Amino acid sequence: MRAEFAQRLARHLADRGWSQSDLARAASKFLPKGEEFRRDNISVYLGKTALPRQKQLVAIAKALNVAPGDLLPGAGTSGREVLMPYSMRPVDGMPGRAWLQVDMEVPMSKALAVLSLLDDSK
Repeated sequence: MRAEFAQRLARHLADRGWSQSDLARAASKFLPKGEEFRRDNISVYLGKTALPRQKQLVAIAKALNVAPGDLLPGAGTSGREVLMPYSMRPVDGMPGRAWLQVDMEVPMSKALAVLSLLDDSK
């Protein structure tokens, strides 16, 4: 999904002749007061390292004048759908094993509990 998002985002940037900085400035206008995008944020998305959270996705989509679903498959078109901050998929050829990815803010106690569980899973 990150690769697909990066490809679609890059295509929209190229179509407009925008740099990462141009998009960061334009998308910042659609974030709550006091929040902003930096070029580095856009670079992370284009580098397939992360996906934007819901409000960032909506801001990028508005800046590009497209629907969120045009950028991120499955995000829908209303901008109200919630992106899951975690995912799990099976490991090919390894029954009973899974890849887990989590990208969310949690209380420190929960983070430590998850890490504790992961340390026991080896």
